[in-house]
Amino acid sequence: MEKFSKWDDEEVKTLFKFVEIKKSEGMPLVKIFDEYSKCTHRQKNSIRNYYYKELSFLLNNKNLVKELGIDLTCHYVNRGVPFSRVEEKEVVTKIDSLIKEGNSVRKACLILSNGDVPTMLRLQNKYRSLTKKKENVKNMGQIIKMPTKCERITEDDIKALFMGLVKLVKKQEQENIKSVYENELNKANEKLKLALAEIVEKQNKIERLKKEISIVKSELGKSKEQIIKQRIIKNKNLTVTDAMKEYFSNKTTSKRAILKNS
Repeated sequence: MEKFSKWDDEEVKTLFKFVEIKKSEGMPLVKIFDEYSKCTHRQKNSIRNYYYKELSFLLNNKNLVKELGIDLTCHYVNRGVPFSRVEEKEVVTKIDSLIKEGNSVRKACLILSNGDVPTMLRLQNKYRSLTKKKENVKNMGQIIKMPTKCERITEDDIKALFMGLVKLVKKQEQENIKSVYENELNKANEKLKLALAEIVEKQNKIERLKKEISIVKSELGKSKEQIIKQRIIKNKNLTVTDAMKEYFSNKTTSKRAILKNS
């Protein structure tokens, strides 16, 4: 299978690694593509389209995945889950029942989706697709009549759709806030780690200084003792010398006194 893209292998690795890191931080794919667009100055839609094409390509090329070092467990293609035959019948039956109660198709789909807009659109598209096929089969070989009445959007429909959009916006905002909170928390943890490392380093420095001061004190004490000993020895020597001088001086004086008296 020939590779379709002009992106080189290094840029492919960079894109997929970027997606892995941001997904681990809880960032949604839409936001990830937007961030990568700002970093690389490529168009966001081009990045998204390329990512899914490249991912589909890599899923069928395990050797290239291994060569690029990409972890495919972090990447997957979002595929719509198809309706089963039983689900298709249930969707048509439930929507028809709500229409008979006076609801529009859109309102009926919104009720069945519990206000979730993406699910509502999925149900609506499936219903229109199924009823269109049924209508085509029914009118096959007959003259197709133009509809005499267009479906009108009531105030309740607008209100229900608005509430669904509000829920969707709130959900997206919560995801964004969660992402920002986690990023700030990670930054705070990094700062705390650095601060603790600095404290440990300062404590080690203080301990080293204490040891150095203790050694200096010890050396000073030894020097002081040596000085005192030297002074004591010097004083002792002076005392002996002075005593000898005094002795000989007294002895000489006595001899002279004897001679004088005689």
